[in-house]
Amino acid sequence: MPPSSGPTRTTPVWMLGIAALLLAARVGSGVWETANPESRPELVEWTAPSAAEETARSSGRLVLYAFTDRRNGASRKLASDLFADPERATELRRAFVLVRIEGDPAEDSPQIAALRQRFKVTALPTLVVATPDGARSKRIPGDARANAVLEQLVTARLELLDLPIAGRRGFQFKLGGRHGGSSDSLPAGGDTLRVVE
Repeated sequence: MPPSSGPTRTTPVWMLGIAALLLAARVGSGVWETANPESRPELVEWTAPSAAEETARSSGRLVLYAFTDRRNGASRKLASDLFADPERATELRRAFVLVRIEGDPAEDSPQIAALRQRFKVTALPTLVVATPDGARSKRIPGDARANAVLEQLVTARLELLDLPIAGRRGFQFKLGGRHGGSSDSLPAGGDTLRVVE
């Protein structure tokens, strides 16, 4: 009998089975992590909807309404990425009066239902930047990447304050004597906004 020209060892089928199971488990855990982001404590102070307009008027800030539902994965991710991140939470607190409208629209009180209707909120999560009287507002979907949401918040804030928005990308905001590190930095109420290259 002539010697065989190929390998003499065969790959054990059970090893391939284990490898396939481990791969499936890793893919499953990745899907789980995406749908259920890590829950971190939020670093912002929420204002009651009834006090938001007066607080915004007296502080010279706009109102940021966050329409969310903790049972929704995108809402939890938004909370983790924006409201639990130390730098982003600090910028948001300085720039806005923050109001959370939490829960399923079917469970709303008449006051909250009126806010949802006023700002035409139909999906969760949704962010709404509004003037203190609510006469002007910008709606922002909250299910995008955190940097995209921040960029839209900056744009909405500038538009509602009637400030020029030319060439946002690649620019930084200079606030008073401080220098923001990126276009995601939000100008605080009372600070002078100057766009620098």
